Amino acid sequence: MRRPYLWTAILVLAVTAPAVLAQVHDPDEFLAGRSKNCPGCDLTGADLSRRDLSGANLSGAILVSTILFRTEFVGADLSGASLVDAQASSANFRDADLSNTLLHLSNFYLADFTNADLSDAYMEQGVLRRARMQGAILERGFFLDTDFEGARLGGAQFSGANLSGSALRDVRLSRVDLSGVGLEGTDLTGAVLHGANLRGANLKAADFLAADLRDTDLTGADLRGARLEGANILGAVLDGANLTGAVMPDGNVFGEGAVAPGG
Repeated sequence: MRRPYLWTAILVLAVTAPAVLAQVHDPDEFLAGRSKNCPGCDLTGADLSRRDLSGANLSGAILVSTILFRTEFVGADLSGASLVDAQASSANFRDADLSNTLLHLSNFYLADFTNADLSDAYMEQGVLRRARMQGAILERGFFLDTDFEGARLGGAQFSGANLSGSALRDVRLSRVDLSGVGLEGTDLTGAVLHGANLRGANLKAADFLAADLRDTDLTGADLRGARLEGANILGAVLDGANLTGAVMPDGNVFGEGAVAPGG
């Protein structure tokens, strides 16, 4: 006897649900500022400068070539989104979810990624210069040939990350865990790595000119062809590190097969 009412309820839901979804996911509604949520929407080339999108749901959205100057994304969900070639200088991504995002060729100069989740993100030839990234999660992320110069990375998590070819000039990574991280060919000129954990890290051809490596754990690290001229390695542990072709602080160059002895 109650089935007619049940079918009526289902019919109402079937009719109203698409309208609700259209309202939530309609790019025009989002672009007009009438909605903060647009998961999966194609927003290519949109100018979202200075918009307050804190807490917004833009998961899986296409934000290619967007302008995000000083846009607020505090606590927003951008997981799986594509921000390729985005211009996002001074944008605020504090506490945002950017896991599994595509970020290559994008400019995040002076952006704030404090405590943001960038795990499994992919960036190539991007700009993170002077970005605030304290406590950010970069685990398993690829940040290749990326400009990190002057970025604030204290407390950031890098497990399984690959930063090969990136510029990390003048960054402060004191006591940060970089064990096993890919840092091949990185420019760490003037970087502060005091007490950092670089056990087993790939540092082949990395440039540590005038870097602070005091008390750094480089056990088993690959330092083949690395440049350590002028670096401070007082108290650094180099047990089992591969030093073939490495230029040491005093200018001496190790020959083929040079491995630092234990102790």
